[in-house]
Amino acid sequence: MDDAEIVIGPVDLAARVDEALAVQAVAFGLDADEVAVRRHIVLRHLLSPGARAYGATTPGGRLVGFVYGMPNDRTTGGPPSSRRTCAPPAPPTGSTTPSPSPSSTSTPTSRAGARAAR
Repeated sequence: MDDAEIVIGPVDLAARVDEALAVQAVAFGLDADEVAVRRHIVLRHLLSPGARAYGATTPGGRLVGFVYGMPNDRTTGGPPSSRRTCAPPAPPTGSTTPSPSPSSTSTPTSRAGARAAR
């Protein structure tokens, strides 16, 4: 098969989820248990408003690749505790955090430094 024969375009991934996951299983070396977990996740993602999927298909319609995505707006929906952030929350205004003592932060970098630290 010539790569020029592959057609890429929108695909109903929910309708072809098992076929898509079979492609992914071959690509990533997944076992049946891993595919079962991913099936549930993919189907849940596809329910998100704005989710889109594209597939690479042969002239006969066989799915040989796919990609999907969805908007990732975590500012709406769900309680604030369910939203993940990259940084820990800032300390409350007016609070102070104690500085570590010099003895707890010094680490000898050589044997001579270790002897001097004793």
